[in-house]
Amino acid sequence: MTYDIIYREPSLEASSEVTTEEQNRVFAKLSKIATSETREPWDWDYKNLKDHRQLDGRFRIGDLRVLITLHKDKDMIEIHSIVQRKNGY
Repeated sequence: MTYDIIYREPSLEASSEVTTEEQNRVFAKLSKIATSETREPWDWDYKNLKDHRQLDGRFRIGDLRVLITLHKDKDMIEIHSIVQRKNGY
C-alpha cells in the first residue's frame, strides 16, 4: 500500500537546519517508506511517542528524527519536523 506524504510548514523550516545531503537522505527514505508495497510505515524504524499529544511517533534516519502523525485511515504520513537527535524532541 502506498501513502501520501504531507509536509507541514514547520517541518520544512526545521529541515533548513540539516545539510542538503541529510535532507536528500531523509526525503529518499520517506519516499521509500511511503511507496513500499511489502511493508507498512510502522514496519520501518518507527517508534511510538507516548508523551506527545499531537504526534504519533517518529522515524529514525541516521542521526535525524522525523516526527510524524500517521493517518492510517487516509493512507497519509504527516511530517511535523525533522530534527537532529542531539536537539531532542
